Amino acid sequence: MNPKVKIILVEDVETDALLAVHEIRKAIPDIELVTVDTEEAFREALASFHPDLVVTDYSLPSFDGMTALKITLAHDALIPVIIFTGSQNESIAVECIKSGAVDYVLKEQQRRLGQAVVNALKQKEVQRKKEEALGRNESLMKLVMATSPQALLVIDHRQDTVLYCNQKLSDIWGQPGLQVRISGKASAVFTQLASALAGDDNQFFLELQDPGNHAVCEKTIQLKGGNFIKCYTDLILGESGKCYGRLYTFEDVTREEEYARSLRVSIEKEKELNELKSKIVRLTSHEFKTPLASILMASETLQHYGMKQVDGKFSVYFERIDKNVLYMKEMIDKFLNLSRLESGHLPVQLTPADLVQFTREWLVDYHDKNTPSATILFKSECDE
Repeated sequence: MNPKVKIILVEDVETDALLAVHEIRKAIPDIELVTVDTEEAFREALASFHPDLVVTDYSLPSFDGMTALKITLAHDALIPVIIFTGSQNESIAVECIKSGAVDYVLKEQQRRLGQAVVNALKQKEVQRKKEEALGRNESLMKLVMATSPQALLVIDHRQDTVLYCNQKLSDIWGQPGLQVRISGKASAVFTQLASALAGDDNQFFLELQDPGNHAVCEKTIQLKGGNFIKCYTDLILGESGKCYGRLYTFEDVTREEEYARSLRVSIEKEKELNELKSKIVRLTSHEFKTPLASILMASETLQHYGMKQVDGKFSVYFERIDKNVLYMKEMIDKFLNLSRLESGHLPVQLTPADLVQFTREWLVDYHDKNTPSATILFKSECDE
């Protein structure tokens, strides 16, 4: 069985009251109604009667419909208010609707009152379900925030107040060396959260003066205690795309920052080791070149001056000495070039090369220096 619809009727003329009740009962037979004509009686009825709907005249001797509307909305914004009046002033009607009235019915059109009441109650039911859904979403949001491993904060731009913040945020705020300031009324909440403030060099400003900026902001700061805090912030948009808040996510990234710092230190050490290795290669190569030059000079001297009368069979040994000295010198030059490449001191210069000729020359050189156990065959489908 459906409960009776409770209605407060604000009316000082008895015939008009009877007319209104008659029209309402035609649309909703099962109603419970209280009639009042003063502000005091109206306030008392709101508190004790708990109405589903208010129907009020616009003009009364000691009271008026606009005041009744404001009192009702302040008491419970879900209670619909219908203005039922003899005034045909369009500006008044517009003002009432803008102020929150669900309808404006003229007494000379009293037949429309019943349907207006039905529509108002349907609208209230829709709004009630929406509020319940919002309540469930709010509960879900609070649950998510309470169980989130990150510190979360939601600020309402419209009221400039903090809507939600979880315990994790308070835990982070308890670390020394972090100050937060938010412009407007929300700063009072941050004063309560920031239980340990230290110095001005670690202030973190979250200014809310430009809610139209949709860019995601990100910032990392280091606290005096050594910990690192990263803050991400983004706008919260309604169904119409209008911004009504901003979400701040605070994360303790101390471990990540320490790892990154150790990685940077390792890279610097690696660079130092590479530079040291290159320096050793350069010094060692120089020390190798000096005796090689002496060996080559001695060989040439012996060939030209000291052993002219020596049997020609020794010439093969001198050729071998010269060849291996030049080979060693070439190897040292390659090591030096490799060292310069690694250190960035030798720029790469790309030039066209005949790969076919290069490969053939390499094979000849390879066979001269080695005794391969297998034959290497090279075939090319092009000449160069």
